[in-house]
Amino acid sequence: MRQTKQPRPLKPSKYDRILSLLIGMLLFTAIGAWIYLSAQGVFEKKARIGDTVSKDHFSLQVYQVMRAKTVGNVKAYNGFDLVGVELAVTVNSTSFTSPAEELNPNFAHLTYPDWKGSTISTTPPGDRTLFEKQMLKAGESERGWIIFQIADDVAGPLTLEYTPPREGKFLSTLKVLLQ
Repeated sequence: MRQTKQPRPLKPSKYDRILSLLIGMLLFTAIGAWIYLSAQGVFEKKARIGDTVSKDHFSLQVYQVMRAKTVGNVKAYNGFDLVGVELAVTVNSTSFTSPAEELNPNFAHLTYPDWKGSTISTTPPGDRTLFEKQMLKAGESERGWIIFQIADDVAGPLTLEYTPPREGKFLSTLKVLLQ
């Protein structure tokens, strides 16, 4: 009987190793970009007026938005507009250490791009809110107005962001596109 030689295993060439390295680097970069962009909220669905947004222990719903020189009995300063946002915040659940969650208009921010593309964030002036600071238990909800003041030449888009803290750290931000 004749013996056959076993073929020698193919040794990867220098080009095969370089190609494998490049594919690995490309995959690593793509995964890193996806993680970074996810953390920035690029892939999250934009909620709009009327939608209910829920994250962590809170839900937020915006009922209406008005932009004017006067909202209720509050008047804008010269060169500014008021943006009134009627909203409801609901506490879905509470933490183990606290029977209630704090509801505070100062957890709300109105964000919009400036002429350079940077994001500007503004909080409601202390004397210009119709939304009361209080403690809510699980299942409780509060509806009211938060009023922001922005320069009258701001075009938008305007986004309401509500970031409640919990035990010294901030929870996820609830975002609603207002335009």
